[in-house]
Amino acid sequence: MTFQLQIRTAQEIAETASAAHRARIVALVDDHIEARARSLGYNNAVSCVSYRNSMVQSWVDEAETFSAWRDSVWQTLIALCEAAGDTDTPLPDAETVIASLPAWPD
Repeated sequence: MTFQLQIRTAQEIAETASAAHRARIVALVDDHIEARARSLGYNNAVSCVSYRNSMVQSWVDEAETFSAWRDSVWQTLIALCEAAGDTDTPLPDAETVIASLPAWPD
C-alpha cells in the first residue's frame, strides 16, 4: 500500500466545490422538469414531447407547451450559470434556483 499526498490550493478546492454544486443544481432542474411531465400524466419529459406529432390536437398542444416551458427553464439555468461564470460568484442555493425558473403556464 502506497500513501500519496496531494496538496490542493484553496482555489482548486473552491473550483471542485463549485463544480459539484452546479452538477447538483443541474440534476435538481432535470428532476423539476421530469416531475412536471409526470404530473401531466406522462412517464417522463421525452414521452410528453413525443406527442408533438400526435393526431390528437389537445396532446399536440400540451406537448408543445411543455417543450417551450422546458426550453425556457434550461435557458434560465444557462443564464444563471453564465452570470456566475468563472468568478467567485457561486450559483444560488437550490431553492432559489428553482424559484427563479419560469412557472408552468396555466
